[in-house]
Order: sequence, then C-alpha cells, then structure tokens
Amino acid sequence: MFDAHGPIEIAGRGFFPDLPRAVASLNPGDVLRVHRSIEISDSVTLVVPFRLEGANGTPQIILRGILRSERGMIVTQCDGRIRNIEFVGARCLNGNGAGVWHERGRLVLEDCIFSGNQNGVLVADDATGSFSAAGCYFHRNGGGCGHTHALYINRVASARIYRCVFEETYAGHHIKSKARACEVRGNLFSGSPMSTTAYMIDFPYGGYNAVTRNIFIKPRDSMNRAFIALHSAESRPQSPSARIENNIFINYRRGLSVGVVNFSPRSSVVMRENAFERVSLPLLGRGRQKLRRDIRIAFADGITKGLANDAETISDLGPPYHVTRRTERGAP
Repeated sequence: MFDAHGPIEIAGRGFFPDLPRAVASLNPGDVLRVHRSIEISDSVTLVVPFRLEGANGTPQIILRGILRSERGMIVTQCDGRIRNIEFVGARCLNGNGAGVWHERGRLVLEDCIFSGNQNGVLVADDATGSFSAAGCYFHRNGGGCGHTHALYINRVASARIYRCVFEETYAGHHIKSKARACEVRGNLFSGSPMSTTAYMIDFPYGGYNAVTRNIFIKPRDSMNRAFIALHSAESRPQSPSARIENNIFINYRRGLSVGVVNFSPRSSVVMRENAFERVSLPLLGRGRQKLRRDIRIAFADGITKGLANDAETISDLGPPYHVTRRTERGAP
C-alpha cells in the first residue's frame, strides 16, 4: 500500500504509511528510509537482506505499549545494515525486550542511538553469525534486574564494537559478549555519579577478545568493583586468548576497585600499556601486565587529568574527549 505522504520509503519504489507494511513489501537488497519518527506496537521482523536508514536527521522508532512477541522492536533474521536510527523504549513482560534483536546472519549498526530499552541490542545464538557497531550511542538501557544490558551478544562467530559511547546502563553491563571473537576498540564507557552499571565489559566464556584504545570511567555508584570481567562463567570456557591494551581506566567508585578480573584458574590475560587512575588493583587473577606511562587526558569541559609522562597517543578517539602525547618529563 503506497502513501505519497507516508514516513517510510522503499528507495525507488515509493512511500508507505507504516513500517510493517513497508517491510512486508521488501525485496532482497532494498533500502528502507525512515523520514520522520514513528511508533510501532509490536515487533517488526525482517527476513530478506536489507538496509534500514534514517533520513532528515535521526528519526526515532518508539514502542507504544509492550512487545507481545517478547523479543525486539526490530527483529532481523538475515544480513542487514541499520544506520542513523534511534530506538526508544523497548519493553516486554519477560523483561528482555530489545531495540534491535538479531537472530541470524550479519548485522551492521552505524550511528544509531539506543535509549531507555531493556536491552539496547540483543544478538541471539548463531554459530556463523556476526555483529558490528560503529559510532553508536547507548544511553540508559537495562531493565534493572542485572540480566539485561546495553549490548548483549550471545554465541556468534565474531563481534566488533568501534567508536561507540556507553552511558548509564541500569543494573547491568555495558557490553556482555559470548562471541567466539570480539574486538572492542576506541569506545567511551561512562555514566553519571549515580549510574548503577555493573561491569563495563563481561566476557563470561572467554573467547579471542581484544580490548584496545578505550576509555573506561567507573561512576561512584557502580554495582561492581571491576571494570572488565573474564571467564565469569568458567564452566563454559572457549579460549585462553585475551588482549587488553592501550586503554585508560579511571575510577570514582568508593572502596576497592579492580581494572580486570580473570576468574579462570587456567587461562591467562595479557595486559600492555594500560593507564590506571584511582584503581586499587589493575589485574586480579592470572595474567601479565605492563603499565603505560605519560598519558594526559583532556576532556571537552577543559578539565585535564594527568596520569604520567611520555606514551603513545590514542589517536582514534574523538569527541567528547581526546588523548594527547606528552614527550616532556615532569609533573602533568
């Protein structure tokens, strides 16, 4: 059903009055464009390869009511790419609703916003599937039960999270990943002083994980003393390989704090060139580490925090912060 004034466009084929009718008319490879914010009342499932993108700013997809499907606002069962869309208010009675729920294939997210959902994104088990997020903003997600997260990745072949911002996840983790291989690079993890985020990142089954060039800021009321957890479900180990390199850890939580906790008695973690401020123990558990020195962090509000002197620049981190190299010796 075409609607010349509808908010949803299939590129080259016309406009539709709502998202379900547009999705029902999709052919493989079609581009869906959302021209203004819309409301949906239940899950919309995509089963053929697609691109979904926002036009005219960043339009919102807002849930009206409760997800009867008990999955996500957008459910993907195929390869897809979603760009420049904001997902708001995903809720269902089982407490596990998601802005985007990915079930099969390869999903790429670019410049999307996830705000006020039980899970921002949930990636279901798919042994050959993959997921990546670049330039996304996750804000105030989590259902408050401790089992919902901003980004929840189950058992897939690979995952990559790049240049994203995670803030104020409610009583859950910013990222929980069970992927066989996961790269987390160039992101900011933060929150207000009253944010109740638990782990910044949890890798419960290990995996081939690389955490590089991120900034982690643990708020005052965080529910867990550790920033990153490895092998927290050791009964299902995957791999001993984990690299945590060139990150900055800043702690405002009261009491003992831990940069990385490795629960495995057998697997070791390699930590190199990380910087820590107000962190009691950089590493708890098996592993080896080499601390970074000479970092100066300049925040957008003009507050500068010196950590030491003479280290590499984290060159791919952009606003709201940047990190600069200092070659001189002495106090920051």
